[in-house]
Amino acid sequence: MPENYPPKIRRQVEAAKTANKLCRYGYDAKRGGYFFELLPDPPTCGAKAKSTGAPCCNTVAFEGARCRFHGGASTGPRTAAGRARIGDANRRRKGTRYRVAMPADPIRTGADLIALTPAQRRQWVEAENEKRAKIETISATARRLTFADIAARELERRAQLAKDADDAG
Repeated sequence: MPENYPPKIRRQVEAAKTANKLCRYGYDAKRGGYFFELLPDPPTCGAKAKSTGAPCCNTVAFEGARCRFHGGASTGPRTAAGRARIGDANRRRKGTRYRVAMPADPIRTGADLIALTPAQRRQWVEAENEKRAKIETISATARRLTFADIAARELERRAQLAKDADDAG
């Protein structure tokens, strides 16, 4: 804090710092000079610990919310159906024309694959490869045009116009 602040403001700021309180201070001509004000404490989680009964002191975004350790802030959808539902909602909200194919069955874990017989595993791998190929073709046809694609199309169009002009002349 600069030395030119009045002693009263400096004492108030030091007291707020030692009490771990948030404050705002400075000089404002509209307020008539130097000012000091305590800010309200940010909202806290408040979830009670089972062992001690003490409330959680983590800060949260708004009053009545819980922190990330006690059930706040969503981690997003976990299942394929949940991801598809969120994707549909986003497409409706944004009105986009792009769609990504979602797998019909849940993704298998390593333990699931080990439990399969070799014939079942081969069948599963072939099905996965077909799904990936389908997704790649969808994403390749639905992707946005890049600048290089637009430039190449424009060059083809100009070449066709020049060829038509030569044939007509």
